[in-house]
Order: sequence, then structure tokens, then C-alpha cells
Amino acid sequence: MNASQLLKSKHDKPSKSRDKYRKVFPTRPLAVLEMDIKFVWSY
Repeated sequence: MNASQLLKSKHDKPSKSRDKYRKVFPTRPLAVLEMDIKFVWSY
């Protein structure tokens, strides 16, 4: 298939530039707190 040029060329993936904003450098203890809420209980 490659010799007959039936294969598509591979696309370049865009770089993940949002990772540079995830780096946190706290200056004191408990300066940054993060939570991940998995469930919301409703009554």
C-alpha cells in the first residue's frame, strides 16, 4: 500500500502548551490546596 501511495500521511500532533500553567510553586505551607470532586450527593 505504501508503494502504491494509498496510505495517508501522519499528522503532527499539536504540542500540549497548557502543561506550563499547571506548575505551582507555593511560597509557604498550605498556600495551594487542590480538590477533585468526584460525586455530588443530592437529597
